[in-house]
Amino acid sequence: SSYSLSLVTSVTSTSYTDSSVTNGNTYYYAVSAVNSVGEGPKSSQVSAKPEAQSNVPGTPVGLSASPGDSKVTLNWQAPADDGGSPITGYRIYRGYSSGSLSFVALVSSTQYQNTGLTNGLTYYFSVSAVNSVGEGSRCTAVSATPTQSTSPPSAPIGLNANAGNSRIDLSWNAPLDNGGAEITSYKVYRGTSSSYQSYLTTVISTSYADTSVTNGVTYYYSVSAVNSAGEGDRSSVASATPQEPAEKTVPSAPQNLVGVPGETTVILSWNPPADDGGYQITGYKIYRRTEGASWYYVYTIGVQTSYTFTGLTSGQNYLFSVSAMNDLGYGPRSEEITVKPGGGISVPSSPQNLNAVGGNGEVSLSWQTPSSDGGSQITSYRVYRGTSSSTQSFLVQVSGLGYVDSSVVNGQIYYYRITAVNLAGEGPSSSTISVTPQATIERPSAPLSLSASSGDGTIGLTWYKPADDGGSSITGYRVYRGTSSSYMPLFTTLTGTSFTDSSVTNGVTYYYKVTAVNAAGEGDSTGTISATPRSSSELTVPGKPLNLWTETGTQSVILHWSPPADDGGSQITGYKVYRMMEGQSWYYVFTVGNVNQYTLSNLNNGQTYYFSVSAANEVGYGPRSNEVSATPTLSALSESSISETPLLLAAQTMPDTSSLPQLAAKTGIISADPQIDPLIWRTTH
Repeated sequence: SSYSLSLVTSVTSTSYTDSSVTNGNTYYYAVSAVNSVGEGPKSSQVSAKPEAQSNVPGTPVGLSASPGDSKVTLNWQAPADDGGSPITGYRIYRGYSSGSLSFVALVSSTQYQNTGLTNGLTYYFSVSAVNSVGEGSRCTAVSATPTQSTSPPSAPIGLNANAGNSRIDLSWNAPLDNGGAEITSYKVYRGTSSSYQSYLTTVISTSYADTSVTNGVTYYYSVSAVNSAGEGDRSSVASATPQEPAEKTVPSAPQNLVGVPGETTVILSWNPPADDGGYQITGYKIYRRTEGASWYYVYTIGVQTSYTFTGLTSGQNYLFSVSAMNDLGYGPRSEEITVKPGGGISVPSSPQNLNAVGGNGEVSLSWQTPSSDGGSQITSYRVYRGTSSSTQSFLVQVSGLGYVDSSVVNGQIYYYRITAVNLAGEGPSSSTISVTPQATIERPSAPLSLSASSGDGTIGLTWYKPADDGGSSITGYRVYRGTSSSYMPLFTTLTGTSFTDSSVTNGVTYYYKVTAVNAAGEGDSTGTISATPRSSSELTVPGKPLNLWTETGTQSVILHWSPPADDGGSQITGYKVYRMMEGQSWYYVFTVGNVNQYTLSNLNNGQTYYFSVSAANEVGYGPRSNEVSATPTLSALSESSISETPLLLAAQTMPDTSSLPQLAAKTGIISADPQIDPLIWRTTH
């Protein structure tokens, strides 16, 4: 078919380019010739549709690399310019330097996870986009170093406690799982109860000698391991009771006698006897002889465990032995050793590679042995500390290659240096290193005990602050709400631990969850709870309070409980607390507001009391909870007397009220009223 055409232009050649067109529109053309007589007839019509010319796409933007355990996850965004043709894929490049990358994969999304990588090795990545025309340019390379994921170690195993005279020796084995990081230290806990042990000390070895114990007292111990991710679970509990020996004797022989020769000297050192015979060691006798000669007593010294012989003959073999003394006399001699003077010793060189890592209220030090021990085995290391780079004073002497300093203040800069000690004395110090311990701040844990009480056109929420504030004060709470448990957007932010939602519709079920916020950010959310507001005509009394449990103290009991599962359609307004003793009837003690605990004071220590609680809303009081018992003690409230896990109240079947007289006769409950509360029954036989 022909279309009506309008004149576009006149040209003298046999070609023309029309640049005044719009891409995507179809245009129709015809041409006529002109001479001196005039214009001739038009040619037949032809059509064409201009289209944008496609190019390769631009560069992907926002490339990021997140390392994991043997993997790196890449994320990016599509190019701002797709080149006039849809993006069909992305090419991933990887290498060990930004200038040398090789093709890895072709993907269709804007994310890629590269697995099977080597932990600790840095990788470089770049991405290009592809369309129907071809591949665009690569983006700027980014790098990431995959690392093994770490977690706190499992509990140490095989904890053993051996009692001696005024001492208990502990030993254990390393955890089966180190959490993916080297064990840096162990924390030792001690108590006089199997249910509670408090922190005692930190060590870097798998043994510890506790000499701060009293004979006749049983001590309970547990141990935890620490790595870079934190402290792991505690071991099982081991106990021991130090005892004074039943029969006191002279001490046993000194142990581990060693001698270090000099040119004309020998330095002896040893360990105290394993058994002091029940008395404190008061001194040592040192014996010496030459080969073929008899032993003779050389010298008596005090309680030090080393002695230096001088004026000996170089190249001559000497034999040495030592005995220990207590109030009953001298014990047997140690095993003899043979030492030949003729070689000198010197103090060790300085310890190497001192490292300090600041933690929360502690500094962990580690170092390596000196390059020279001076010809004598290193016996200990001396740790010096100060708050100035120019002055450090002696802090502690240790035997290993590390020390955890727990006597520091967060935010204070500390300076440390280390020296090594052998039998010749103390060597030069290491270089000085500084470190600042800091409290670690993490996001808070979830708020506790979120509950919802529905009313007429309202839903009331209450909760408790998180058990762990992450090391920073809670600054607020975020309340999320929805009409589906799968979608709850942020509804409001507040600073208190309760909220009344008045923008609800009766008969509609609402779902809520709450998070806590501190300086590190928003923490985990509570579990989801739901409530359905109802009109006043549908309201009932609330159900039983739940999870009633107790803390006992001196002449006092603290009751704790959770709100009823059913608030009767109206917000809980308060609780009644009931109490009785053995053989007596229940009686009302006190009415409290919408709280979840109450303290009863002026009770008799050693007397067992029984307690129950009922909840109230605007309709009235509901049934009582099941009973719990508690016995106040003479000791003050302590952590060890608090129940770690509140117990759920056991469900009871409501008895037939017609049989109340028979039940009362059997149980001894005389004043129970079946019309008020037929749920509380307790046998006395």
